[in-house]
Amino acid sequence: MTDPAHPHHEAPDRFTRWGEDVGVWLEDHWQRVVGVVVLLVLVGSGWAWYGHSRNAVLSVARARVAEIATQFPGDGGDVPETAIRSALSRYEAFLKDVPKGTTPYWTARLYLAQAHDALGEADAAREAYEAVLKAPAVFAGPARMRLAYLAAAQGDTQAAGTAFAKVVEQYPGLAAQAALEQGRLAEAADQNEAAIVAYKLVAAKFRETPQASEADARLRALGVEPEPAPAPAATAEAAPETEGAPATPAAEGNAEKAPPAPAAPAPKTP
Repeated sequence: MTDPAHPHHEAPDRFTRWGEDVGVWLEDHWQRVVGVVVLLVLVGSGWAWYGHSRNAVLSVARARVAEIATQFPGDGGDVPETAIRSALSRYEAFLKDVPKGTTPYWTARLYLAQAHDALGEADAAREAYEAVLKAPAVFAGPARMRLAYLAAAQGDTQAAGTAFAKVVEQYPGLAAQAALEQGRLAEAADQNEAAIVAYKLVAAKFRETPQASEADARLRALGVEPEPAPAPAATAEAAPETEGAPATPAAEGNAEKAPPAPAAPAPKTP
């Protein structure tokens, strides 16, 4: 029976023995411990160096592709064929050494396709745009839109309609224009009922866009009065800001986005 005046210190004794065991283990394996620590330091330093080096490479690549873009596509307008061909050659050379899958890489890919398009090289443009479909949406969306315009220009309304439909489904930023083009295709093919359905969809689903106004105009031209715009909803009272609440962060990976190639003008409907 344990004497209450002299309690048994079994737990501290166990802790002491555990500490002694750890000390003995460290004495026997200190070289391995030091090796692991050194390895971790080297890996961390190497990763930091790699990240710094990669950022430097991408910074140079962004500057290079931006410089080529001043030649084509630039600010649009009439660009001499010689300038377009020169830019095309420079994009091809640039793509040979830029890291694949990066923003500068896909920027050059998209502009290369646009250069072929501007030169009227439809097959080369189509192949180049199709390669960009593997890119993030900011590049793949304009490429898909261009493919739809190429198909429409060549009279393949079925392929064009399919491409525009994919844009509506997959790329919200281009959906309003693509939906409007679906109506234009139907109207150009004298499928007025399908055109009216498409224009009504644009006017209803994309009410706040410039495309909705154009859809309204086309509906009137077809003898259909557009639906009146819905009354604006009452603005809810803004909730008080929470002190110290951070601003909404930008989506990861969206910090650098190349300006997508502008959409080709659609044929005007009489």
